Amino acid sequence: MQIAKVTDLKDNTQLSTAQLVVSSPGVAIKAFKKMAMNIDTIKSVVFDEADSVLGEEHSEHCMKLVDMMKEKKIQFIAFTATVTENLLQFFESNFQNLYNKLTVPLKDLSLDGIKHLCILVNKDQKINVLDTMYKAMTVGQCIIFVNTKKFCYTIKMHLEKLGRSCSVLTGQLDKSERDKVIKDFENGISKVLITTNIIARG
Repeated sequence: MQIAKVTDLKDNTQLSTAQLVVSSPGVAIKAFKKMAMNIDTIKSVVFDEADSVLGEEHSEHCMKLVDMMKEKKIQFIAFTATVTENLLQFFESNFQNLYNKLTVPLKDLSLDGIKHLCILVNKDQKINVLDTMYKAMTVGQCIIFVNTKKFCYTIKMHLEKLGRSCSVLTGQLDKSERDKVIKDFENGISKVLITTNIIARG
């Protein structure tokens, strides 16, 4: 299978032959308008991390995408770990009752051997709590998710002062750099991987 990952349309040579195209809704719309992709050949549209994609930031583009394709009998699929009102409203307003909703029971979401712990703290207390957790627990390797690139490096500097081997994974790194960071973590060279949600998005 030929896959094209498109972040802009400067190089769209793969689009005409790709069987799977990965892009943001906005880039997909531009590709259709510039005839870089043939909308008549599309069979399915998949919204991954749908609760985020259909949020305020991308919802307008998603609506345009659906409007362009709604009459062409294209299958729309949404994957999400969090079912939000925005998501349900999107499908209800666009497809009314012509969609299927498959959900996983709450009791099946927790895996055996994994414990979930939630500690509510202010942002300026997070590093102190992290220190306490390291002192109270034996941590071999771990992944720390944060919501900004800046905070990634703040935590990295703090943990390295404590002698921890850390690496950072953000969207600022190119693909080869991201691959090296992940490989170093897999091989145990780095004990702590600090990342934004790019690791979940690929």
